[in-house]
Amino acid sequence: MSAAIPELPGALPRHDSNRAQRLGCWVLLRLGWQIRGELPAVPKLVAAVAPHTSNWDFIVAFAASLALGLKISFLGKHS
Repeated sequence: MSAAIPELPGALPRHDSNRAQRLGCWVLLRLGWQIRGELPAVPKLVAAVAPHTSNWDFIVAFAASLALGLKISFLGKHS
């Protein structure tokens, strides 16, 4: 797996934690995931996700957001 992380457009909100980015990359590497493609150059974006079968979806998505250095917010429901 390549450890290369795509460049983020300037309009995206970011966090500056190098340690968090390294942790996110490490988790993705250990789980066998890669980040491919591009993100839209918009300051705000709503992504609706469908029901999932396990809690691993959250772990992978959170690790990806850390690896990319994205500043995100999320909302989840109890059941």
